[in-house]
Amino acid sequence: MTGGLALAAGTFLVVSQRHDARIGGYVGVKGTPAVELLVRRGGDTAIWNGSAAVHPGDALAVRVACEGLSHVAVAAALPTANLGWVRLADADCPADPAVPLPFTLVVDEQPGDEHFVVVVSRAALDDAQMRSAATEATRTSDVWTVRFDLPKSAEAPR
Repeated sequence: MTGGLALAAGTFLVVSQRHDARIGGYVGVKGTPAVELLVRRGGDTAIWNGSAAVHPGDALAVRVACEGLSHVAVAAALPTANLGWVRLADADCPADPAVPLPFTLVVDEQPGDEHFVVVVSRAALDDAQMRSAATEATRTSDVWTVRFDLPKSAEAPR
């Protein structure tokens, strides 16, 4: 019974969208950008789970599904240097979101957690625009910011 309801609902949705598209009233909205962090430790690579600590020497790679935006920048928070957000890298959005951006970040041995943002935008942002997007965690149709706050452990990984 449940499967029949799901099938009927799915059929209704498809028929409704086709009807709206035929009469020109339907405007599809693309999905929102998505960012995935990969952690490489030793010979193993895993998707970061949102809470696990990173360790000095871990390599971090970023995969991005840009969803119609064209540029991506990565910036790190450097509050101890009173610099705010500092751009680390820029790239065009990858055609294949399964492919990581063409750079990696390596976790340093300094104490304290790691903080960085990925800013996906319609066009390359200048430094002031990028800092503003990072600080305000901007999420608009032209700029989409994803912040990462990674706990860092000085202990050797298990």
